[in-house]
Amino acid sequence: MWLVGTSVVLIIGLAIHQTLLRSVGPTSTNYVINELDVNRLTFPTALPIPESKTKRQWSTVFAAGKPIVFRSLLSRWAAIQKWSPKYLSKKWTPIRVHTADTNTVRMFSTVQPFGRVPDLTWNASYEETIVPGTVFFNATPQQTTQRHPWMYFFSPVEQLPQVLHSDFQRLEQLGTSIDSAGFWSGAPTVSSPLHYDAAHNVYCQIFGHKRFILFPPNASNVLYVHSRLHPSTRSSFIDVRNVDAFRFPLFEHAMKNGSLSPMEVVLGPGDVLYIPPYYWHRASVVGSTMSMSLAVYSTSKMMNKYQVLKSYPVPIDTNWLWNRKVASLKTYICALATMWDTPTITATSTAVVATTNCSTHIIRLLEQRYAPQSNDKKRRNIAIGWNDWITKYQRYFQWTSKSVVVPVQVQQYLKGHVIKLKNLLLNDNNEVGSEKNDLIGQAMWSLETMNLIEDVVNYVLGTNYCEPFFRWVVGDLVLW
Repeated sequence: MWLVGTSVVLIIGLAIHQTLLRSVGPTSTNYVINELDVNRLTFPTALPIPESKTKRQWSTVFAAGKPIVFRSLLSRWAAIQKWSPKYLSKKWTPIRVHTADTNTVRMFSTVQPFGRVPDLTWNASYEETIVPGTVFFNATPQQTTQRHPWMYFFSPVEQLPQVLHSDFQRLEQLGTSIDSAGFWSGAPTVSSPLHYDAAHNVYCQIFGHKRFILFPPNASNVLYVHSRLHPSTRSSFIDVRNVDAFRFPLFEHAMKNGSLSPMEVVLGPGDVLYIPPYYWHRASVVGSTMSMSLAVYSTSKMMNKYQVLKSYPVPIDTNWLWNRKVASLKTYICALATMWDTPTITATSTAVVATTNCSTHIIRLLEQRYAPQSNDKKRRNIAIGWNDWITKYQRYFQWTSKSVVVPVQVQQYLKGHVIKLKNLLLNDNNEVGSEKNDLIGQAMWSLETMNLIEDVVNYVLGTNYCEPFFRWVVGDLVLW
């Protein structure tokens, strides 16, 4: 029998984040002033990405795990020599493009759980329209108005017009275990959001110029990643053209104390940039002409490990009584949150995972993934009704949830389930163990562990109760 009792929770709250919020004003900063200038780096404190003039085996490049630029590597490609706005305007017309009222492309998919919440209204991030090739490939910032919004184009390579396929050389030479390849094009100042990919990214510039700003994975704690459940998952809330110090105090603080280590490069025709998995990156079209580029993605070890995470069973039955589910879920997600905080545990070990740092991890999740959405007073992140929705289910959670004591044997079972997951991830020649012995590997696993925690809570309690549950875990669910 489960015992109903009182639960004493150490209320750590969101003290650091709230203190920083009070210490700054609602000012915004553009960190990429003069970004159209192809001859200079623009982001403060950014270092140039190392360059190489010699071709290397991609397996060697991938194993090194560091960003690197290969200048003029593709100079002999037919696409490099032939493609221009004039050439493509003749070969490719009409063309179906994305149009938006902002020059920052939003990563957005309503198949994510938050995108399916009836209480939320999501403004469309873009529309599709068909335009003549001459209109798209000759677009300039000056032509972009309310009547003619920002245009950009993306397509898997296999869906490009057949007449263009022969202009690419063998794409298998641009990676190992290639997963996919995509073509991108847009006018000057059009940019991607700051985001990360789990794959190895070999980025090839075909025409025009593109500026890349990269942050290492261990900068994730100040880059405010969207929730795993958000339509813009894997991207940052931060727009480097307009960083609001009030909403993103941790980023501003890191910029002021010099703890961020960005890298930057401008690519020209024929240049290739390697972006390792989980490196945050933002790409923007610079110069005075359209940009055309190709991204070739190769499967990474982390992508294979992700399949293990995704398929691992959740040890909590969704049919359990509510209070039993909530209490068990707290034990389980705390074990997950601290999984990589403990020493390596062998398959024969009977030790259980410690939970002393659980609140630290969950507070970080809340301040990174949820606080910016709640503080979005100008609706820049396109969710209408967010705060009302969150408040409603915080109240429901508080009214319906009572503290219960999880039996010791159930705690041990749940923690042991996490130990089995960790050992499963470590089985492949201990690859995960070796990867996490540096700051980059630790940051990669921290991201994926938080993603897994959100997925588990969403599965057990439902989307409406994810944020209230996390607040309850850290003792911050106080409404009156």
